[in-house]
Amino acid sequence: MSIQLMLSGRNKKKEEANPQARLGDMLLAEGVITDAQLDEALDKKAKEGKFLGRTLVDLGYIDDTVLVAFLVKQLKIPHINLADYDVSKEALALLPAEVCKEHYVLPIDKLGKILTVAMVDPLDNDALEVVAKACPDLKIKKILCDWHHFDMVVRNLFGEGEDADGEGASFYSGLAEPSKKVEKKKTEPKAEKASEEGLSDEQLASVVATAKIADEDLPEAKEIPTAKKTKTPPTGDRLTELADAAAQAERAAQMAQQAADRATTAAKEAESARVLEAKDEEIRNTDGWRIRQRETANMDKAHRDALEAIDGPGLELGTGDRVMAALRSVAPLKGYTFDSFFCGENNEFTISLGKAIAKLPGDEYNPFFLYGEVGIGKTHIINAIGNFISENHPLDKVGYVPAARFAESLSDAKHYRMLDQFRSEYCRYTTLILDDIQFLGGNIDAQEEFFSIFNALYQEGRQIIIAADKPPDQLGHMQRRLISRFASGIVACLKSPEWDTRMEILRHHCKESETDIPEDILAILASRISNDVRRMTGSLRKIVAFSDLVGQDITKDMAHEILGHLGAEAPA
Repeated sequence: MSIQLMLSGRNKKKEEANPQARLGDMLLAEGVITDAQLDEALDKKAKEGKFLGRTLVDLGYIDDTVLVAFLVKQLKIPHINLADYDVSKEALALLPAEVCKEHYVLPIDKLGKILTVAMVDPLDNDALEVVAKACPDLKIKKILCDWHHFDMVVRNLFGEGEDADGEGASFYSGLAEPSKKVEKKKTEPKAEKASEEGLSDEQLASVVATAKIADEDLPEAKEIPTAKKTKTPPTGDRLTELADAAAQAERAAQMAQQAADRATTAAKEAESARVLEAKDEEIRNTDGWRIRQRETANMDKAHRDALEAIDGPGLELGTGDRVMAALRSVAPLKGYTFDSFFCGENNEFTISLGKAIAKLPGDEYNPFFLYGEVGIGKTHIINAIGNFISENHPLDKVGYVPAARFAESLSDAKHYRMLDQFRSEYCRYTTLILDDIQFLGGNIDAQEEFFSIFNALYQEGRQIIIAADKPPDQLGHMQRRLISRFASGIVACLKSPEWDTRMEILRHHCKESETDIPEDILAILASRISNDVRRMTGSLRKIVAFSDLVGQDITKDMAHEILGHLGAEAPA
């Protein structure tokens, strides 16, 4: 039976008188609390003015973690640690401080027309109506936060203010001060006491350590000698003050580090651009480059492939218009399908995951993080997912974006003051595929923007697919909050193909190109290049092109020689 049908007439009347009673009715219907416990909590809340959930925790009828898990499950909304969240100044300016304090809501992020609001009680429809009236042109997305984090962040952002003793102060004081139950249990261990007041053992240790470092800057510590001698950790208001001081110090350090990182990144990018431009100009001014361009334009395909086999990749052989169109496109790359991928036994599970995501995007496997070495098919798999979704879900909007292009587009949007258009573009995707996420390492601006986009899409239940050359916890120069989100979904590894699979791939390429290559030559390729399929198939084309150019049959010695020039080590 649904929760709504189980509501008694008595509880419905209470809900009309007090909107927060809706939480109590839901807990009651699920058997988490009893009628007597709910009545006691509502009476206590009416007297003290606290959030009903906090009152139930103070009375010992429910645990913090149980309450959070219950709300997340029932409302199907995410829960964040507001203390670690970088609140957007743009979003914060949309609601007055008085409204935030009165209704226990805090606008934390704005992406296009979507405003994300952190709420202590996401069941409070009155608070949502107030936010909607204040921001009529925006779509409001609610997200759950803990009340002690809300109190700390609001204090840091708005300060105590003159109205600290007014109507909104009862809620804040209820968070900062220990409850009556806690005050009676003076002999409880320190760990339990810290937990009752909203701080874990680690947080308490951090606060105490910070307090010791900042002790010389606190007038109270100098004026009261006994405060230095006591071994008992600070409690009550003092603990809250220290927590606020620690949070402010940490936020200031983070901002300083972010500014330093931005400056370093900008300097490196400027220097790299200068060096590349100078090198490019030097190359273009040489006669050899001009002669090479004319020769390349007049070569047939066999000659061009042979020249590339000798000199390595890098010839610009594409048509300008076609290349530029491909660079601008955000559609999944055509031709990549599950049927055209040679799986092998060691990748069967990963491919099964990809197919499941393609059939039901945004469902159970979200986000999906795929990693593996260079050249083994990550781009193939993520585009196969995108192509399957596009073909079987025609109303879905699928976007495939390499990370380098994402950073470049963001830079252009900032330069031309088109950030809103940039964000709206990404908000329209029902499935977003970001390839080579490692290239965002060190780019603080791009990471922060992608963090906001990631949150907005995830909260909407849209599919996010990310590919990288390393697992999330090994990505260099990447923000911890991004790594945490990458690891929160499904992380899968694409492995190098086994011997039989490599041979099957080489035979397939010979068949596609209508080229007859002896098995022993294919075996040489499969043994000398075992962990890079792209390089292996490219080496095959180079051997064939060189053989056509010199007019000789392919031999083992020829294959070994060309592979040696290409840097493929012989197996031990």
